[in-house]
Amino acid sequence: MKNSITFFLLFAVSSFLTISGIAQPIGFYNGTEGKSGDALKQVLHDKINNHVDFSYNQAKYLINYSDADPENPANVILFYSQISRNASLYGSVAGTINREHVWAKSHGNFSGIRPMDGDALNLRPADAIVNMNRGNLDFDNVQPNGVRDQTATSCWYSESAYEPGPLTKGQVARILFYMATR
Repeated sequence: MKNSITFFLLFAVSSFLTISGIAQPIGFYNGTEGKSGDALKQVLHDKINNHVDFSYNQAKYLINYSDADPENPANVILFYSQISRNASLYGSVAGTINREHVWAKSHGNFSGIRPMDGDALNLRPADAIVNMNRGNLDFDNVQPNGVRDQTATSCWYSESAYEPGPLTKGQVARILFYMATR
């Protein structure tokens, strides 16, 4: 059982980093063998602890690159809705882009605190209205008893939870695992 959990955690981290376009060098996970629980978490934390620190403002430019629409590099693919939108349209009203903290700032009390506030792996581009609907809700299964998001139509929310669509659930899980470990 412990080996299964260890394998799953390593797979989740490596999948997230690979999907994010960051391939780890051979041997990166050396030292994790036989570890589980807090010991494994500590080893993984030590490996990712010395990352480059970007401000919340700088993260916007990273997002414009990392989430660029391959069909139109001037656009970004919005995280929850999977809609392509012009990368210059940052704002707080319908049709604009927000930087969504997948691990909500209020869940870690890190608003304005670096490096957590601008962690580029935790920030994703989202439609401003979708970001407001999600707010700081925890992730959970909501459908069919919640409200379907009108913009991110594969997502649902209720008073207490937000359910991302099938294309982002795995990414959400990897980001939350990363933030809990980081």
